[in-house]
Amino acid sequence: MISKGTPYFLVRGVPSPRPRAFYSLHILDHPPMQGTFFAQSMVNRRIIQRSWGLFELAAQNPTDVFPPELSATVDGSEYSYGTAFKYDEFLVQPNWFRTFCYLAKFVCIITMMAFPFVRIFPSILAAAH
Repeated sequence: MISKGTPYFLVRGVPSPRPRAFYSLHILDHPPMQGTFFAQSMVNRRIIQRSWGLFELAAQNPTDVFPPELSATVDGSEYSYGTAFKYDEFLVQPNWFRTFCYLAKFVCIITMMAFPFVRIFPSILAAAH
């Protein structure tokens, strides 16, 4: 239970990396994984960062997060990810060609949502007949 007087500005982390079009993740003894931007990552990032902030607040002062009867028994430091925590997410694809195709489809869908071509086509077809 977070009290109204809790100074939230005391919980500061490092900024997460900006979204990129292409990702490559190198793992020990394995070939690198490649991928592309994942649209849901923007929503997931906010959820993860909020959870991180609550965990850090619990690590600093458990009484700000937990009810008084639990705050004496709960060790808030076990929930902490650490102050240098960064979150980034991408969609893994089997190869760079599939990565490029997915990204091209994503850009086309966003463009079609921004410019309603569907409304233009019926008027063009009606004018042709």
